[in-house]
Amino acid sequence: MVRSLVDFVCSAVRIYHLTETVLKLEDVWVSRRSRWWAVLSAQFLGPAQLRSFIASEHPAIPRDVFPSPLSFVQSQLDQLVLHSAEL
Repeated sequence: MVRSLVDFVCSAVRIYHLTETVLKLEDVWVSRRSRWWAVLSAQFLGPAQLRSFIASEHPAIPRDVFPSPLSFVQSQLDQLVLHSAEL
């Protein structure tokens, strides 16, 4: 829905540059989440420069981040459950 609205504005108005990228958090941290970023900039400014993350040599799995097994209370565990939108 957002993408179709952005495309509509760009084609109807024709005074913006659209620059977009997908940033993958897995490239820099222990995560499998990606986010789409878009920048609309005025023509006189030119297109914005968006770069992807540079892959890191740092921790790749949770075990690398935590020094020992963790002990959580149930309310903390409940916050870690993935819901339908996240799945």
